[in-house]
Amino acid sequence: MRRLFAILTVLLLPCFASAQKMDISHWSFGAYGRGSHLFDTKNIYDNLIVGKDYATAGVEARYNTHPKDSSWFAQALNFPTFGLAFSFENMASLGFKNSSSLSNIYNLYGTAKFDAYKCSFFSFGPFAELGASYASKRYDAQENPYNIYIGSRGFAVVGIGLEARFLIAKHWETGINALLYHHSNGMLGVPNYGFNEVGASVFLRYHVGEPYMKQTSKVLKPDFTRKLHWDIYASYAVHSCQGEWRAYNQSVSDPDEKVSKFKAWPRAVLGFDCCYRYHPIFATGIGIDLFYTSNISALKGCDQKLHPEEYPNLKYCPFYTGVAAMQEFRYGNFAAHIVVGVYTFKRLGIEEDLGWSYQRAGFRYYFPKLANTFIGFDMRAHQFDTSDCLEWTIGIRL
Repeated sequence: MRRLFAILTVLLLPCFASAQKMDISHWSFGAYGRGSHLFDTKNIYDNLIVGKDYATAGVEARYNTHPKDSSWFAQALNFPTFGLAFSFENMASLGFKNSSSLSNIYNLYGTAKFDAYKCSFFSFGPFAELGASYASKRYDAQENPYNIYIGSRGFAVVGIGLEARFLIAKHWETGINALLYHHSNGMLGVPNYGFNEVGASVFLRYHVGEPYMKQTSKVLKPDFTRKLHWDIYASYAVHSCQGEWRAYNQSVSDPDEKVSKFKAWPRAVLGFDCCYRYHPIFATGIGIDLFYTSNISALKGCDQKLHPEEYPNLKYCPFYTGVAAMQEFRYGNFAAHIVVGVYTFKRLGIEEDLGWSYQRAGFRYYFPKLANTFIGFDMRAHQFDTSDCLEWTIGIRL
């Protein structure tokens, strides 16, 4: 639960990073229903779960930027909306082909919507969601041994999609959206095969103020100089090894003697980013990462049990390095980023050798009055489809 609470602490930053006036006229409130479908890219559902379709319902509160605000960033991005939402996923309706079971999932998440097109009665554009989830039933070696999808009760949820909205009355709008959704605990616990879903929603929202205001005046572009900037940061994460779980199950055959929880090993990153900011919103650059993992002894044990023939020739080192390309999107003191990199040196054996590419998506919030220090949160992955860890970051922009 402490890890779940830690995930929740990052939600309010992206939701309200743009707010100048938190008056009630900026707010809207809504509810939605969604039909969801699990898509099976790795054949991990068909053998265990009966059915892949289930329903989701949710409520939300949104802060809507509009032309009366003094934010140039809001104007430049066509007046986006930021919100906080709660949803209920009826996963318990999916049956298992054996004695295991799933529980319903409860999500609390932040959302950001950006309109690519907007007129007096209609808008259309992309949105993103990031938050925390809770399920009462997780993997348990005795009571729920085939629920290999989530190894912890608390985990993360991330989604992207497209939304169309229609104004049907002065303060009311309805619409539809389609999205891709992913549940994972970021290797906070094993097993962790996660859930991938595609969904379509119908929603109804009430705006306290006027929802589709016309822009009457332009806000001056902020003072801006094209320049390089450097971020130096340190990140902390924990990582549970799926191979350790597999090796343990291979060595312990009696289900009554098996344990359900495995150690989450600390990890650390020391990073350096150099980006060229060519626009108040956009910056592009490269980064260098030095990684450290504390579970080298455990990785050796996993490989010795699971890969006895290859083990004598394997090499291990707790430190590994990478270089990456980075794209940053700035909104005031808030910055989101996408990072795609390759490992330049890595000796972690077989079970943790998940490929030579890594990805990172997250955000940072900068404090200009505190020497441009920042805090951040990232979801790190391998090969675009395998979770690595959830990272918490502190750093400084030079």
